[in-house]
Amino acid sequence: MDAGHLIQTAGKIPVISHALRWYAGRYPEDSVVKIKHGCAAGSAWRRHHRYVNGYWIGHYELPLQEALTRELKPGQRFFDVGANAGFFTLVAARRVGSSGRCVAFDPSPDNAASIREQLEANALDHCRVVEEAISEVSGTALFSFATPGSPTGHLGTPNYREQRIEVNVTTLDLACARFGKPDLIKMDIEGGEINAFKSAGQSLSVIRPRWLIELHGAECEREVKRALQTADYEFFDLRGGPLNGSGSLPGHFIARVCYMLIITSALHTITHHTQWFVSPWVHLALFLGPVLFFARERTSVLRRIHFKPAPLAKTQNAENLA
Repeated sequence: MDAGHLIQTAGKIPVISHALRWYAGRYPEDSVVKIKHGCAAGSAWRRHHRYVNGYWIGHYELPLQEALTRELKPGQRFFDVGANAGFFTLVAARRVGSSGRCVAFDPSPDNAASIREQLEANALDHCRVVEEAISEVSGTALFSFATPGSPTGHLGTPNYREQRIEVNVTTLDLACARFGKPDLIKMDIEGGEINAFKSAGQSLSVIRPRWLIELHGAECEREVKRALQTADYEFFDLRGGPLNGSGSLPGHFIARVCYMLIITSALHTITHHTQWFVSPWVHLALFLGPVLFFARERTSVLRRIHFKPAPLAKTQNAENLA
């Protein structure tokens, strides 16, 4: 177990967790340090007491960090929807490199300011901050939060003792049109995922990015799951293991498009919504034809690689030489 996982494990023990928070929280406000652990280790971080210490220590949500690093490749485009202080934007920015792009969305002025500070501290010119929320329609809306920098800020009516401000709002489809087609979208917007997916038709049916989503409640799970399954997505846990689409999804999950389901949907449409009748045998041929062809080619290649002609007998060699 590395130091980051050890700190995270120790932080789950009540007495030790309080001691760790007290010790870690003694830093001067607005100081800059190097992150020591996790996938952002070595990056600079400007500290503010309004955010969790796990950001600048580096052990915050380690499984999520590792999943993000595994899903992204150099040169890809990443959307961080609900970026908070910008920690996962920083993780992604290191992974995609200067040839990639990162776009961080957060409507909170305090969060947007922190993200800009982290990007500036690390000279990440391939990243940008969009001080807007993602929802069903573009325009303005009320954003409610308990304290500045709160990770539980949300659009809509404030809860007990929450503050509220008016913020700009856009949709996922409009964001893709403005900032390019993302390869991966990380979304954590405190239940706002339901409305975000209502105006993501183009994103789901044409752009088809991978998703890394945090769910908030049963209704959120049900609606997000329905939207993704309708668009032919499959579900995976943070380690990349497949999940049963008919069962409940975990709090964090990954969604990737299943191209076999797309082909099935297309064939269904051709069969039932046009005058062209496609028999079950044609369906079978369309699926198995390419599979059998590539299997045959692969077998042929393997035979050429592994086949070695038997050596001629010595007597035969002697006769040939004579």
